[in-house]
Amino acid sequence: MKRFTILSIVLAVFLASFVAADPTIDAVLDQTVEEGQELVVDFSSSAADNGDLVMVAETKPTNAAFAHVTGETTASLTWTPSTGDAGTYDVKINASDDDSSTAAEFTITVTGPAITVDDTINYGGSNQRRSNPNHDDRDDREVNLTQTVTITNNAADTLTNLDASVSTIGKYTETLLKPTIEFDVTTVAPGDSATATVLFRIPENLDAVDANLIETAFHVATISWSGTVDGNPTSASTQVNMQAENRLSYKNVEVDFGDENEDVDDGDTVKDVKPGDILQFTVEVENEFGDDEDVELEDVEVVIEVDDLDIDEDLDFGDLKAEDEEEDMVDADVEDDADGDDYDGEMRLTADDEFGAAHGELIEFTIEVDRQTHEIDIRSLSLSPEVVTCQSTSELTVRIKNIGSRDEDEVFVHVQGERELSTFNEVSREIDNFDEDDDETVRFVVPIPSDLPVGTYRIFVETFYDVNEESNQDAIFLTKAECTTGTTTPTTPTTPTTPEETEEPEDVEVVVIPSDGNEVTTPTGNVVAEPEETGSFTSSGLYLALIGLLYLVVIVLAIILAIKLLQK
Repeated sequence: MKRFTILSIVLAVFLASFVAADPTIDAVLDQTVEEGQELVVDFSSSAADNGDLVMVAETKPTNAAFAHVTGETTASLTWTPSTGDAGTYDVKINASDDDSSTAAEFTITVTGPAITVDDTINYGGSNQRRSNPNHDDRDDREVNLTQTVTITNNAADTLTNLDASVSTIGKYTETLLKPTIEFDVTTVAPGDSATATVLFRIPENLDAVDANLIETAFHVATISWSGTVDGNPTSASTQVNMQAENRLSYKNVEVDFGDENEDVDDGDTVKDVKPGDILQFTVEVENEFGDDEDVELEDVEVVIEVDDLDIDEDLDFGDLKAEDEEEDMVDADVEDDADGDDYDGEMRLTADDEFGAAHGELIEFTIEVDRQTHEIDIRSLSLSPEVVTCQSTSELTVRIKNIGSRDEDEVFVHVQGERELSTFNEVSREIDNFDEDDDETVRFVVPIPSDLPVGTYRIFVETFYDVNEESNQDAIFLTKAECTTGTTTPTTPTTPTTPEETEEPEDVEVVVIPSDGNEVTTPTGNVVAEPEETGSFTSSGLYLALIGLLYLVVIVLAIILAIKLLQK
């Protein structure tokens, strides 16, 4: 009998120890929390007797967070009910080891906030002026706006000690915002409301656009409202947003390529661009602050980006005074191997005004690259010379490129002049193995007819693939000017020589013989005497004497001849 009693006691102790080792959770009281207030509930369990202790939340509010580390005997649930979460929520927490488990259940009651206020206050808009210390009008140097806020007591007890405080955000300091809040009452009965008048200064450094160049309102401050209900503190908050006018804009944007010229606005598509084209962007920007406002925009810049075409260009306009406009241009190359596709791009216009407010505008556009299956493009044309006068020839240079999506064979260039130049009609040599993105330069000698009238003449250029499949056309102008040299071959200008140094003439004496026959000698400086006049031989006396003698001889001979004839 004694042995049986001892065995019973040992067995009871053993069983009791087994039961005592099962995990248990301390009881949890029902909880009450206000919307917007944080609730934290802690749990405690006994240790596991077999394996690791695991605690889980079998049921809980959707947004509540439950935290437990396996093996630990404590856990917690954290939840901040949002506006509109008022209601009752059942919670069940389970604790278990390898061979047993237990659970604790309780209820969370969420009540509406004791006080409710407007969630946000918005000041200004896209046309709102800022405070401006430079303004000609004294009343516009300080711009203040007011809003009214209603605070309602939702509790069953009186709200007392109603108050508010302001916390500012970033660069929008309290010194710049200068907030004031005035209440009509600070004690509010259950179900009643109080009114607060809230004044804020619109700061001169209020940004007009965000980092994405979107005109928007900015969060500049938060108002915290507080009070006491039945001895318990309660609170709510309101976000203060402000928006002001944007004063930097595009006045005009154009893009030129090939023979095309297009205006570009937000959302536009630039069509018919070819691989290898040069896009010339002409951008005009404007400071829209008026002279009376006298606000300068600093470091005005435009960045043009089309990532998939490797276009990244920028224009720096410097500083713009009020009402100033500036224009600049930049070239952007479309890759030669660009695929036929649509490419999204953007132009970002940015600047800060002299008070630190950001301004700007974003243009988003699309480049539509048109890459044909077959296309032998004429990349450039040139004539040397472009203006001919007396020349008999000019050289035409044509650069072509395969911007199609296929390799080509039997490629030709055909050129022909117009009107009196129509006899110039030639075809280039055949170009084979003209692969995608290959280029080639061909040259032609243009004969200039000697009787070509003065004027301007087009020379047409065409490209062909597969012998006779026409691809592209272009033209260049040759000008015939008047030939003024009188020959078909221009004379070569002689090289000017340096004249030799001439000796100074010596002083000479000029002898003047007056009518009275007396010689007068007059000295002169650097005077060369005129040469004496000499008479010709036919006018001399000797010449006359010889003529007379010859005449006499002729007469004598004639008389002698006559006498002899009479004697016969």
